[in-house]
Amino acid sequence: MIIPVVTKDLIFFSKLKSSCKQNYDLVQVKNEHDIETILIKCNYPICIMDIAFNLVDTIYFKEIFKNRGCHTIDTIAYYPHLDSALKEKAVKIGTKKQLTKNQLVKNVKKVIEELVFESIIEP
Repeated sequence: MIIPVVTKDLIFFSKLKSSCKQNYDLVQVKNEHDIETILIKCNYPICIMDIAFNLVDTIYFKEIFKNRGCHTIDTIAYYPHLDSALKEKAVKIGTKKQLTKNQLVKNVKKVIEELVFESIIEP
């Protein structure tokens, strides 16, 4: 399963990817070109995003989720551990899970598996 990760932080992305490499194929989305080549063309049930990354705020990015029907894509937002405003932003835009960066890197595989399981049992 391909899972896009919207982040500009290559080191953090590498940590996530190495944690999941046996079960999932994480692909980095770091600019508008990647939005076109990955987010539009890939059929994926889950997307992980850095809610602090300015790419998330672009109209182009928001339109993709609106046009794909964001309810069919489970989104996981992560944010720095002390920034409650970013957590609120993630809730406001409709992400399914909101985690601190530290929580995500420690539990990424478990979080993905929970979302996959939930999508299987929901009608």
